[in-house]
Amino acid sequence: MMAGCEQDVGMTYVPPPEWPPPPEWPPPVDEWTPPLGWTPQPGRGVRIPPDGMGLLLLPPPGGEEEPPAEPPIEEQKKINERVVKRMLAMWARAVQRDAHSYYQAAMKAAWTDRAIDYSEDWSPSEADLAVALEEVWVRGYKLVLSTYQMHRWVRAYRRLTGQEDRPDEMLRALRNTIEHLDESSFTELTARKGVSPPGRKYWSIEELPEKELFLGFDPGYTEAAFGLVNLKSVTEEARKYAYLDSQDNDNPYS
Repeated sequence: MMAGCEQDVGMTYVPPPEWPPPPEWPPPVDEWTPPLGWTPQPGRGVRIPPDGMGLLLLPPPGGEEEPPAEPPIEEQKKINERVVKRMLAMWARAVQRDAHSYYQAAMKAAWTDRAIDYSEDWSPSEADLAVALEEVWVRGYKLVLSTYQMHRWVRAYRRLTGQEDRPDEMLRALRNTIEHLDESSFTELTARKGVSPPGRKYWSIEELPEKELFLGFDPGYTEAAFGLVNLKSVTEEARKYAYLDSQDNDNPYS
């Protein structure tokens, strides 16, 4: 483990300061387990606000919670800004974790494919490769989702701060394609536009290169998920916003 990047047991992740991460840089991991004998009790306790600061009490038994009073306009603007910053930073941190997790899976798949060719006693099997490719697909989709959410909140932040809105249409098309992949037509290797039901004129998959989504693994996928989500680019963007919700904006890489 690299000096300066030790991780506590639990949901702790220190993103690398550059991409690709050094080989010895630890990927995200969650080894936390609940204390022996402890179980949650959903009917007791209080609700917790999103930032974990303070408590929101439950309404009295049998009673109804009164709607909160409308805050003044300036206070409402401050609330909106805090929520946007928090959500943007949260998804930026998710992108950092998901990109590293995907990279780990993609590198393993590439190595497994190459190691099979050695035909040594220690070489993995094609069954091992199938498992590795499954991880690439699932982690890749998680990265697409978190990147898509980060970009939506970047746009919200830009609108809030009076900056130009810059949507990522290719990312939107990729997210929609995978989200509705079950509606596609397939070959063994690709997904394409399916049979259009009455009234449907638009397919996001037709906005992708070659109007299709490759279902397998390409060597370039160690650099870009599905060949479209560049890991270096999205992690560099995420680094800009990952500490946006910190009171002192304590970004060690800024």
